Amino acid sequence: MEKAFEARTPQSWWSSISMTGTVLASSRNCCKSRVSATPNRGLFRLAIEEMEAWLLGDRDAIVKAFPRAKMNALHSYRQDSICGTWEMLADALFPGGASAPKAEGYPRIGEEKCRWASLIGRHLDFEANLSPSLRAFRFGLLKLSGVEV
Repeated sequence: MEKAFEARTPQSWWSSISMTGTVLASSRNCCKSRVSATPNRGLFRLAIEEMEAWLLGDRDAIVKAFPRAKMNALHSYRQDSICGTWEMLADALFPGGASAPKAEGYPRIGEEKCRWASLIGRHLDFEANLSPSLRAFRFGLLKLSGVEV
């Protein structure tokens, strides 16, 4: 996803900053309760539920990456909710839904999650993404870099 973020950010912005961003997936904690900026231009944020929540925040990106996605499998998803996010995304994208990679276990599940992030991440619109945890991360990066937001 960093390539997609870089592609939508002026090159002069990237060359003028030096910072570190850390993102952890959390399935039990609210983003606001564990967010902090570190003193040396660092940023700590949580992806609520799982990183797939960030992908689910941009349905257009999902369709661009997977034109045959079963989008009706995502109708019940509430953004950044604790609900088995990767399984919902798998139901929309993977032949046989989440049960197929679950049957194979790891590393198959991790391989699919990486593939989804790579393919969908290329199309993410970071300004329009509906994920509150992604929006908090983006806002933090922009603020930390001195961009007026």
